[in-house]
Amino acid sequence: MENKENFLWVGISGSWRYNHPEIEKDVENKVREIILEGNGIITGGALGVDYFATQTVLDNLDEEAIKNQLRLYLPTNLKTYSEYLYMRANQKVVKKERVHDLVSQLNFIQKISLDCILDDWGSKEVNKDSYYARNEQIAKDCDELYAFQVNMTPGTQNTIFNALKYGKPVHILRYNLDMSSGKLSKEKQTDIEN
Repeated sequence: MENKENFLWVGISGSWRYNHPEIEKDVENKVREIILEGNGIITGGALGVDYFATQTVLDNLDEEAIKNQLRLYLPTNLKTYSEYLYMRANQKVVKKERVHDLVSQLNFIQKISLDCILDDWGSKEVNKDSYYARNEQIAKDCDELYAFQVNMTPGTQNTIFNALKYGKPVHILRYNLDMSSGKLSKEKQTDIEN
């Protein structure tokens, strides 16, 4: 991606499966700081951290700024991805309401600008390979990465690994969420400058 002088594309990566109000607040605060400084975010268009990051952009910028400061990298085209998400909701892997909110958000963004959603990684179906191809493209195209990693999720770890491989600065916020009690503990932020 081309960069304007001093403009940064900041990758946002994190768990889609594990949610907690404190994580949502941390994501919102970081994304708001990034976009109000005039920089852009790249995220994966998934539930959880990606959804919160995207919603923060929508809540804080007008449509023209959204066109210039938001990029969503999907694992496949939007139609295939939406169908997959609803299938996973029917399988009770994720809540249907969350899927509906995400698909509505993605469709709204696509109406604002087709340039905001990128999905051409050669993947025809949603699977681990298409998610990891998307993660690698986020890591390749961002100038730095913020990772909100809950319970050492492998997808977020994959994005961290790729960002480091491409020599990008990485900021990792790690959380441990006890699923039985809902108690969250947060580690000190780790910053890796390459």
